[in-house]
Amino acid sequence: MELEQQLQQAIALLQEAKTQLDYMESRMDAMQQAIAQIAPTPASAERRLLTAAEAAPLLGYPSSDMLRRAIRSGKFRIGIEIVDDRAPGAARPVYKIHLARALEWLALPVHQREVMLGRRRRRAG
Repeated sequence: MELEQQLQQAIALLQEAKTQLDYMESRMDAMQQAIAQIAPTPASAERRLLTAAEAAPLLGYPSSDMLRRAIRSGKFRIGIEIVDDRAPGAARPVYKIHLARALEWLALPVHQREVMLGRRRRRAG
């Protein structure tokens, strides 16, 4: 009889431990989601890179072709706002846009961007 009581107590303790473990796992999942929003992991950081089609309207371009033309003309900096994600050996670039950086870049005055790009405006006259 005593052995049976000990066994029931052990079962009750295990059930309580499982309940606590389930609660801790749910809290840990919630904390991981909160941390991912504050400090993105490399995988979520990759998601911040948008295709030209996704980024064009967000950057004020009417089409992805116009955004690509602006990238090719040097309006953005490859390696900073723009990532060339072409396959090894491919001739055609596949541009991915880091939206936050591109918006910050476009928020700068034009003359400041030109100075940072090493360009000078020619004065008329």
